[in-house]
Amino acid sequence: MYEVAKSKIPVEEALSGLQEAFDHYVPKYSGDTIRAFAYIKQHLFHKHYVTSQRTLASQQTEKPLSYANKKRVIRKEMTPDWLKENEELESPAPAFKDDAHFEEEKKKLAESLRELEQELKNN
Repeated sequence: MYEVAKSKIPVEEALSGLQEAFDHYVPKYSGDTIRAFAYIKQHLFHKHYVTSQRTLASQQTEKPLSYANKKRVIRKEMTPDWLKENEELESPAPAFKDDAHFEEEKKKLAESLRELEQELKNN
């Protein structure tokens, strides 16, 4: 009883827990009764632990999440200077001047393709 009195369990909670301990007690055989305060102490400490953990859990869920309010850091990878210089030096692909020039290039490619096919047939 001294441990229960010295603990942080409020008197009202201890009295209701005492009543619950007797109400919930189920005898295992006829004549089985509560003979020691140790049974009640165990019930009181367990009940106090469960209620305090529930209270703590409900308080923690009510707190705003600190990480939810922070802005996300978006990192941008910097392009090295040497890559920028290479991109500037490269000239774009030559554009065709007109349709005649395009047709001329098309004929040259078709001719070289026929020559390659002929070499493959010969080998």
